[in-house]
Amino acid sequence: MGRLDPVEMIVRESAFRWEVVISCVRAIFCAVVLGRLLTTGPLLVGRVLLEAPLLVGIIVFSVLAALRARSGRATEKLLLASVTIDAVGCFFALLANVLDPWPGYDGILRIPDSATLLVVVMAAGFRLSPSAAWLGCALHAVSASVLIAIDVTRNEELLGYRRPNVVFFAILVGSAMLLALVIATRVRRLVRAGAMQQLAAERAKMNLWHVLEGNHEMRSALSAVALETELFLRAVQGKGARGEDPRVDQEEVVRTAADLRAELTRLNALVAGIREHTYAELAAMQGAMRVDVAEIAEIVVARVRARFPELVIERTGASDARVVIAGGRTSLDRVLSNLLVNACEGDGREKPRHVHLDVQPRDGSRVAIRVCDDGPGFSPEVLAASLDARGPTTKADGSGLGLFLVHTIVSATGGSLDRKTRSTGGAEVIVELPGAYD
Repeated sequence: MGRLDPVEMIVRESAFRWEVVISCVRAIFCAVVLGRLLTTGPLLVGRVLLEAPLLVGIIVFSVLAALRARSGRATEKLLLASVTIDAVGCFFALLANVLDPWPGYDGILRIPDSATLLVVVMAAGFRLSPSAAWLGCALHAVSASVLIAIDVTRNEELLGYRRPNVVFFAILVGSAMLLALVIATRVRRLVRAGAMQQLAAERAKMNLWHVLEGNHEMRSALSAVALETELFLRAVQGKGARGEDPRVDQEEVVRTAADLRAELTRLNALVAGIREHTYAELAAMQGAMRVDVAEIAEIVVARVRARFPELVIERTGASDARVVIAGGRTSLDRVLSNLLVNACEGDGREKPRHVHLDVQPRDGSRVAIRVCDDGPGFSPEVLAASLDARGPTTKADGSGLGLFLVHTIVSATGGSLDRKTRSTGGAEVIVELPGAYD
């Protein structure tokens, strides 16, 4: 399973914060009900025997669920289990009224406790999980139907409600279910949008620091270039470093020229880095746009084939895949170009013979772009480095910006990037982007 992208991680953290609140409220509510039940226990022995163990179990589960949700190790299974406990607890709490009616009882729909079902249904939506919301709605629909059926069967002569009342209650339950689904989907989208804005602000701050860092390094490189140029001129003019040697030292000229070239190369890399950082941030600021992957992939593959004619570059996969990416066509072009060029260059010492680009829909809502090769693969240092900052590179003239910038562009739209060295050899990079489905 691939790692969650940062946006999805923020959404899940928000969902589990809601779960902590709901679990705590549920535990407190059940504790109050249990206390009231034990206080009136001698009068309601049947209800005590039925409800007390259930309430204790729900309280224990709620405490454990809250602790698990706060730990950061919880999964969506906890949310599904929690809505199931809500439905089971609500059902048996109301069932006790049906099975053991008191004097003056006139039906499950005529007591205030039935409103609990509506509240618990809506609470399912605050898990920000459509799966949990659907499960909660289904369980509560079955619960309400069974309760009314049992009530009509056992207590028909006591009931003070008729079919219109049942229809009205069904409308209320259906409205609560609809509201729960709206909360689960709409609020989740709002949380995702807020998460993307938060990440964009953090990314802008990080890129600004990189630009400032690059500016400092550029000033150092310019100073070094000026010094090396002065030494080079002295060597060419037949002067030593101190100006006392009138002879031209060929070795000194070559050494100084090599140092000058190295500093110019470093300066060029710094300029390119600042340019790429600026481009990545501008792409994110342009907003997300829909792009045809196959069209851009065909253009990029043709361009990279012309640059590396000795390699076999293959393109496969879906021809109708469309994605949403910050910066649109230009950004996707840059992402694919960086991935393919990185693969074709290998580690700078050894190149692959075959590079493969594959595009496939995934999970019905995302598109996976996979680039793999049969080269030397990634070094442990590269794999260990974080994608949130410029990492190490194995290429002699590399800057370490390639995958970092791809990650910056991809994550701006809620996408993700994963990399590994394949067991059969060679590198593999998988970029996932939101699909553009009409």
